[in-house]
Amino acid sequence: ILTHNHPAGWSYDEKSIKRAGNSFSPADVLTAINYNMSEMRAVTPHYTFIIKRPANGWGMTLDEAKRYVQMADDDVRSDMGLLIRKADDLHANKEIERAEALHCHLMWKRFCKKYNIEYTKIKTR
Repeated sequence: ILTHNHPAGWSYDEKSIKRAGNSFSPADVLTAINYNMSEMRAVTPHYTFIIKRPANGWGMTLDEAKRYVQMADDDVRSDMGLLIRKADDLHANKEIERAEALHCHLMWKRFCKKYNIEYTKIKTR
């Protein structure tokens, strides 16, 4: 089990959605798969993100994982772009901030659903 922190959230104002911090980076999850880790955790100012290897293994090669991570990333960027474009001028900046804060979490939700991988986000504060 590898636990590491993502302290960037501390650099944002207490009221900012970005204060919560981000989930795993693509490099984090690809490292977990490459080294066949049983579990990885990322701790932010408000959440702990956890990804666990399924009992039957990760179920993909590293190259397959890279391709699907890119697809999930592209899909989330597209979805968030639609939300931002639909927002009126008064709310566009809030939607951009929300998209930046949730991007990685939504990407891992898609990725993990496809491969039946346990992924959780637990409030720690």
